Amino acid sequence: MLTHLCGLIILVATLMQLKHSARAIERLTYLAHDEVEKVGTATRNVADFTSVLNSSWVKFGVLGLGTLFALWPDNDKK
Repeated sequence: MLTHLCGLIILVATLMQLKHSARAIERLTYLAHDEVEKVGTATRNVADFTSVLNSSWVKFGVLGLGTLFALWPDNDKK
């Protein structure tokens, strides 16, 4: 009977530790979910920014500035 009582005590202690661990994992999962949402928002913002960079107005501006700097007189000649 003493063996069964010791086994029961160990089982209860193990189950209590398992419950504590499960709660900690649940908290970490919620925190990770929040971080994943933040990363998703940042990724969408970067995608929006890159779509702006792919617009024809930006390409036209780059072409214009490139042409301007290519034709700009070079005053560094000795």
